[in-house]
Amino acid sequence: ERDEAKAKVALAWLHATLGVPCVYYGTEQEFDGGGDPYNREDMWNSGFDTTGETFKLTQKLVGLRKQHEALRRGDMTFRWTTDHTGEEMDAGILAFERASASSRVILCWRTSWTSDVSIVCIPWAPPVWSAE
Repeated sequence: ERDEAKAKVALAWLHATLGVPCVYYGTEQEFDGGGDPYNREDMWNSGFDTTGETFKLTQKLVGLRKQHEALRRGDMTFRWTTDHTGEEMDAGILAFERASASSRVILCWRTSWTSDVSIVCIPWAPPVWSAE
C-alpha cells in the first residue's frame, strides 16, 4: 500500500539530514517497483513527467540543498523533540538545526500520521553583536 505522506517525509529527511541524499531510481516518477521485471521500469519511455507532485517536491528539496550550504555540509543539532502522540497538541514535532560557516537553517517536522505532514525550512542568521 502506498502512503504518500510517509514518502514525502522520507524524501525531505533524505535531503535535510547529514550525508548525500540517495533517492532510488524512479522515486520522483512515482514508479512502484516490485518483483522482476517491474523493478526496472523504463524511465525514458514513461514520458518523464515533470508535473507530478513527487517530482516537484524532489526538485524543491534539491533546490533547498543548493541554496543553503548548511543542508549540504552543516552540523546537525536537535532543537526540539516531543514524546506526545496521537491528537495531542505537539504530537510528533521534531526540530533540528543545520549550521555551517556561512549558512544556518532550522527545520521543523510534524510527523503525526493523523494529519498532513508539515515540513518547514527556516533560513536563520544569528544576530550580530557589537561591543561598541
